[in-house]
Parts: sequence; C-alpha cells; structure tokens
Amino acid sequence: MRIDKKILDYLREKVPVAFQKSTNMQLVVARDPESPFYIDLSEDIGQVLKNDIINKGLKVPGGHTFKKLFYELNNREYDPPTIYILQKYCLACLNNTNYKQFEAVFKGCDLIDLNFEEKVKFQIPIHKHSDFYLAKQDNDCQWYGIVWDWDCERDKFKEVKDILLKCFTWESRVTIVIYGGAGCGKSTFLRRLAITCIKENLNVLWIRDIGHFYSSDLDIISKTPKDYLVFLEDWGIINDTEMAKLFLNRIFNIKNIRLIIGDREIAGKEYNKYLLSNNAFKLINKENENIIKKALKINDEWEESKIENLLYKEFYNAPIFLNLFIIARAFDDDDLKKTTDSFCRFKEIIESDIKKIYFADPGLAIALYYWASMYSNHFTMFIPWHIFLKVAEYYNKQVSVKMSPFNNNDPVFKILSYYISFDLLSSQGSEIEIFYFNHDLLAKGLTQVYLNEWYYNDEIENEFIQVLKSYGLNGVYTVNYKQTTVFIPFSD
Repeated sequence: MRIDKKILDYLREKVPVAFQKSTNMQLVVARDPESPFYIDLSEDIGQVLKNDIINKGLKVPGGHTFKKLFYELNNREYDPPTIYILQKYCLACLNNTNYKQFEAVFKGCDLIDLNFEEKVKFQIPIHKHSDFYLAKQDNDCQWYGIVWDWDCERDKFKEVKDILLKCFTWESRVTIVIYGGAGCGKSTFLRRLAITCIKENLNVLWIRDIGHFYSSDLDIISKTPKDYLVFLEDWGIINDTEMAKLFLNRIFNIKNIRLIIGDREIAGKEYNKYLLSNNAFKLINKENENIIKKALKINDEWEESKIENLLYKEFYNAPIFLNLFIIARAFDDDDLKKTTDSFCRFKEIIESDIKKIYFADPGLAIALYYWASMYSNHFTMFIPWHIFLKVAEYYNKQVSVKMSPFNNNDPVFKILSYYISFDLLSSQGSEIEIFYFNHDLLAKGLTQVYLNEWYYNDEIENEFIQVLKSYGLNGVYTVNYKQTTVFIPFSD
C-alpha cells in the first residue's frame, strides 16, 4: 500500500514539529541508520500512543520505517498498520490543544479550525475522488474532499466570502443564506466557505445538533470575547415555526454571532427579517459544466474522452449531484451510452441496481424500497443495520445476505454502497450500527422504482412498522448530523 505523495510530504514536514509540541523536546532525525535517534523516535511514538485504545495491539513501526519516511523521496510501499500509526501519531500530537478543548466545551457544534482541517485531511481510511462526488458521508468524506480541493469554486463564492469578512461591522445576525434545490451543491459550498474562513483567521462553528447548540452552546458563546461565524447546513432541521422564532430571537440577542444558513427555499422563512441586505444566494445548474470539468481533470480514473457523448448541453440541466452520480456510475459500470435525459438516466441506474439486488436477495430489495419510502415521507431517520437485515429476511422468507460495512468484495454490498453509509451511534451506554442514505435524492429515487408492481401506502407502512416491532424495534432514531441520537417511538 502506498502513502499518497501529499500525505508523505505533510508527514515529513509536520512530524518533527508535532513531536516537539507534544513532548517539549527537540526531535533530531539523523541520516545515519545506526543513529540512536531512530530508536528514540520509535520509542517516543510508542509512549505518545501507548494509551490509545484504537492503537491497542498494533506494533509501532521501527526506525527503518521512519528513515524511509523522512529521507527517501520515492513513494514507497507501506503496510496499512504502519500508515495508520504514522498518521495517528501526527494527529495525536497536533490535536492536543485547542480542538479537544473546544470539543469538550461545545455540545452541539464543531470548531472548524486548522486542527480540524488536518485531522480530516490525514485520516484513515483515505477516500477516493468518486466517494466525494457520490456524496458518501462516512468518515467525514465530504469534508475530506473540501480540504483536498476536489470541489469547484462557484460564481458567487468570492462575493459571499467578502461579505463574511466584514459582517461583524453590521448589526444583522443572519449574514448569508445559500439556497437551491436538492443536490445543487449547498453543503459543498458551505463547507468550502467554512474552510476558507479559517484561513482568514475567523472563528468558525459548524452546528451538528441544533438542540444542544440552542440550549447550551449559545450561552457559552455569549460569554466569550471572540466573534463566531456559525454555519447551519440545513435550516430544515428546525421544522417547527415556534422553535425557529425562539432560535432566531436568541441569536439576535448575542452580539458576537453571525449565522450562515443553507436552505432549499427562502420564501416565507422566519430568518428573512434578520437577513443582512437580502443576502440570499441561489445555486443554479448553469455552473455544472465547470464543476464537472474540474472533477474530470483531477480524477485520474475518469477520462473525459470516454464520456463525451454524455456531456451534451441538456445534461447539465439536472442538479449537480445527479450529474456526478451518473458520471461516476458510467465509469464504474462501464456503461458509457448516451442518454437524452439526466433524470431518466438516474432512474434507469437505480432500477438496474434494485433488480440486481432483487436477483441476489429479494427481501433485501423490498426492505430497501419500503425503508426509502418511509424515510422520504417523514423525516431523516435511521434504524440499526442488524434489524434491517432481519426485516429483509422476513420479506425474503429465508436468510438474507450477511453483509458488513467493510465487505467491499460482496457484489450486493458494492451496489448498496452507492446508496448508504454506516455509522456507530451511542445509545443508552451501547453502540448501535446504523445506516443512512448518502443523499436524499437517492432515497427519493428508490421510491420511484416500479418493479413487480411495487407500491407504498399507509397500509403497507403500518405493516412495515409492525415487522420492525416484531424484531424488537419500537421506534426510529433521528440523529442531528450523525452525532446525537434521539429515539422516537412508533405510535400505537
């Protein structure tokens, strides 16, 4: 396994500095392979990581590994545990100051700073370009693509950034709203904006749990001398008008906060009365061509010449997520035929996937269709993966395919990975493995599949809920940005 050249250069530059910050000792890396500094380096890394539960049982790489790391310019082969230790050590050193302190103080938001950026940039596993463009969510994949500059700057970006740089000179608390339909790139725009702001020495907070942020973090922020840019990626999580009024009124009474919001529609929203100079910016499809050109340019696995017949003018009229999903699947499936309608192509891909899953495991396909329908009809919610497999067995009348989120060799899981990601959530003292859709458009697309005269209505939903109950699930989990678990019981 090879370390990415950018990561290798980063580690060569940062590890000695990180070592000094962590130990208050200067690290001298000798060129002589017999030097005791190689041994000391290995031993000291072991000391830094010896209490790390994640590192338990992994052998700390020896001096020769670090000799290769620092002094051999070629992209050398390393075994995965060694790569993991090298990066883990660097992060252990770099993240022992402000980031952890803020993480301990704020319950409902993340501090987006240089430590956060480095933590995401050099995490394990390393994501592929296509993971980012397919909107995969696990292991901070969307942040990962931003910090490695895989996105494309939108037309309005500079104007929005300039507004933020001087927003504390005005009284308005809601500074910017970025809006547009599902899949237009709002979250990517906001993440890029957040990372850019930290390079301008601005203090950036990213809300992940609106409840804790409102009840706890706002009070803490109001008592600090710093100014904060606060990003709320999806206004839709405040789905109660009264809650919206309370939230905005609280924000209005805190002088050192400026709010940046992402939303699908702005008409009739409570925040408009607080918005600075009508600074609402809509993301539109006419920028899709430039975004796709950059994606093709930086992704070695995608050759533009092979999909020229896809890239006709009308292709770009769909949401950018649909465009990128279709391109990624064209390469992965080696299906480069021309299509006259992006929405039809998207639907064809989903129907083809469901048919493949149905052929291998009919119950799994039916359960996925029902779950996507329930998910789309209500709100963002999750159930444990093991329960979902039991439901699949029920509809299958036999044992379903046993899949792990790490079993990338399973052909059924490979298809599912385009649609879902996995996470571990803490609930009542134990960890629960849940799955969630990578994008709302994927869940919606699954509901529009017409296979074997499938349909979904209230009667089927009630039956589906009864099946979930029969396997011990008496409600669903809703999770604010996959961090804080809230259990909502099914009504009787």
